[in-house]
Amino acid sequence: MNINISFSEIGSLVADFTRVGYNAAVADYDPPQDKLKKSEVKKWLKFRHIEYKTFTLLEKNGYIHARHTSAAINSPMVYSKTEIQKALATYRLNRIINTTKED
Repeated sequence: MNINISFSEIGSLVADFTRVGYNAAVADYDPPQDKLKKSEVKKWLKFRHIEYKTFTLLEKNGYIHARHTSAAINSPMVYSKTEIQKALATYRLNRIINTTKED
């Protein structure tokens, strides 16, 4: 099986997974910086040029999870930027591989 990926697609994938690594380091060294409140998700995605529809698809399929900040009943729901970025990068890689298979 031959997979043909363009140079620009490879560059995009490297950038995506570099962001994953960066976000993982941030999560390790400064955990509060990795947290994104549910109300902030759309703004953060827009800043990253990511469609909200893609985010909801990944969340629906179980690749992204919202978590409570504490055990308290009224604690806010937060997402991990690292988890979101990892899911998006993997989704993008999967799309590229499946598209090139069909060619």
